[in-house]
Amino acid sequence: MPESEWDEYNADGTYAYPPEPVCAEQLIAFWRRCPVPDAVLAQVQRAHPDVRRQLVQAHVEKTHPSSSRPRERVFSGESRQSAADWDRIHEAAAAASDAHFPPAPMPSGQVRQLVRVMRAVDQAYSSSLPEDEYKRVKDEPSSMTWEGQPMTWGNVCYFYGEGHYPNRVWQDPAIRDDGKLEVVAQQLADLTETVNRIRDGQDADFLTRGRSARQAERALRDAGFTKT
Repeated sequence: MPESEWDEYNADGTYAYPPEPVCAEQLIAFWRRCPVPDAVLAQVQRAHPDVRRQLVQAHVEKTHPSSSRPRERVFSGESRQSAADWDRIHEAAAAASDAHFPPAPMPSGQVRQLVRVMRAVDQAYSSSLPEDEYKRVKDEPSSMTWEGQPMTWGNVCYFYGEGHYPNRVWQDPAIRDDGKLEVVAQQLADLTETVNRIRDGQDADFLTRGRSARQAERALRDAGFTKT
C-alpha cells in the first residue's frame, strides 16, 4: 500500500502521540512524514557526543576488556613488559572502536531523520506488531550512509546508539514544561487559598473580639464574611 493511502489513518497522529501501528507500512509512512519539534532535534544533537563516547567505550570493552590487563609486579620486568604490550594493543583497540562509529558532532542535516528512525523503531519494538513486521521496520532503507554503505533503520539505531540516549531527549519540552507549569500553578493556588483562610480567620477574630453575639454577627455581615 503506498504511503499516500495511509494519510487518513495517520492524519491525527503527532510526534508526541503517534497513531497505533497496524503494520510496518503504516508506521513507516507516519514517521517518514511526521513533523519533529526543533527542540527535540536540539536535545538529541547535544546528547549525541556523550552517547558516542558510551558506544566507543562499550565496543572497546567488548573487543579488548580492561579486566584482561596483566598485573604488574614491582620486581618483575616480564610482568611490566606484558602490561606495556597489553596497553599498546588496548590503545589500538580503542582507536579501532573510535573509527567504528560515525563522528561527532552529528551534522544538523541528519538529526531529523535520525529522530524519526529511532522513534519509529522504538514504537515498532514496544507495539504488538508481529516479529516479521518489526523486522520490516528495521530493514527500511535510510538516506544516511556510513563508510560508503547505505544504512537501514536498524543500522542507524546501532551506529548512533538509540538505547543510550536518556528518555528526556525524545520528549517535546513544550509538553513536558507545560505539565510542570500546571503542577506549579495548582500548588500556588492551594497556597493562596490557605493564606486567605488564615487571613480571614484572623480578621474574623479581630472583628468579633469582645462583642456580643449580635454585634459579632453584624460585624461579620458588614465585612462580607456572612450572607445578608
